[in-house]
Amino acid sequence: MVRTKVKINPEILKWAIQWNDTSIELLAGSLKVPREKVIAWIKGKEYPSFRKAQNIASKLRIPFGYLFLKAPPKIALPLPDFRVFPEEREQVISPDLLEVMYDVMRKQDWLKERRLEESFKPLEFIGKFDTHTSPTKVAEDIRRYLPELKRRSFGSYLKELVSAFEDLGITIFRSGIVKNNTHRRISLKDFRGFVIVDEIAPAIFINTNDAKSAQIFTLLHEIAHLWIGQSGVVNVYPIKVVEEKVEWYCNKVAASFLIPEEELDEHWNPDEDIQNALERLSLHFKVSRMVILIRLFNTNRINENLFYSIREEILKSYNEQKKKRKPGGNSFANIMARNSTSFVKEVISALNEGKIYYKEAAGLLNVSLYTIETIRKRVTDEFRVLP
Repeated sequence: MVRTKVKINPEILKWAIQWNDTSIELLAGSLKVPREKVIAWIKGKEYPSFRKAQNIASKLRIPFGYLFLKAPPKIALPLPDFRVFPEEREQVISPDLLEVMYDVMRKQDWLKERRLEESFKPLEFIGKFDTHTSPTKVAEDIRRYLPELKRRSFGSYLKELVSAFEDLGITIFRSGIVKNNTHRRISLKDFRGFVIVDEIAPAIFINTNDAKSAQIFTLLHEIAHLWIGQSGVVNVYPIKVVEEKVEWYCNKVAASFLIPEEELDEHWNPDEDIQNALERLSLHFKVSRMVILIRLFNTNRINENLFYSIREEILKSYNEQKKKRKPGGNSFANIMARNSTSFVKEVISALNEGKIYYKEAAGLLNVSLYTIETIRKRVTDEFRVLP
């Protein structure tokens, strides 16, 4: 039986392999064909069967029709792109970034519809200020909405902040993987977070493959985006001095919130060894040494030469210590963090009320029908989520 061959565009195949940050060998392995076969397709010397072409599109996460385009498509983000990249690195929109963004947008859309049905009042702090407002004033206003925070450890401080902001009506998703797929880790090279500005259902996503101190800074940076009414995707960890106006401003707000100048005055000793000071202040404020360093520089406590020399040392140390962490831990806790505790409670509440079916609830949380029942029972018991 002769199988029908389809004339795909070799350039599209080559582009899709690069876009997915994969290799010819990995694609060949997933398709169960020799490496030479994929090379022949890329060179246009051979063409795949119709079914094999469908498999190629599926493995490379592109619509089947893309394989027949004359040129690679222009991929656009649904939110403003504020990411800052080194000069040597091209600004890429990865499949993982797109999939995570559309997943969060789908959830945010569902939550907004539910809140509108319940006559949820618009949140007064969304877009309350603009970039002409003093960053210190915005930071003080953010602090006004929160309870007193204890800052016992990096992890507990992050949880405190997330819980406090979710109590205000901000949904915060925290994950290091795409949906619930532990084989698809979200690269920090792609993004560290993004924020959806909405008066009814604002949402934030944080890449948890980052250090806890960096996640704290990312969270406050994105909160600043909400206060000035500007959605966007970011890679905000301040390893460099950002020139983009909105990002520079949100960095200043985050730093002002996390390291109030009056408190910094109390704990800053200009005669102390700078490395010791950075370590001590980092532990006190529960932010990274880099954030402390930039704050010291921006408040004229250290000069430019010292800033850049120490900055390079921190970057070198950061790159040496950064290790790939496998997603793990408590399964229930992971599901709650990835989907936002407040969002999970809303979904289970709607399920208990009979407003949605099990299939829709499972789809919203990216879990199986079996798992959604386990989650329903536990959330109902622990959080008293009743019809």
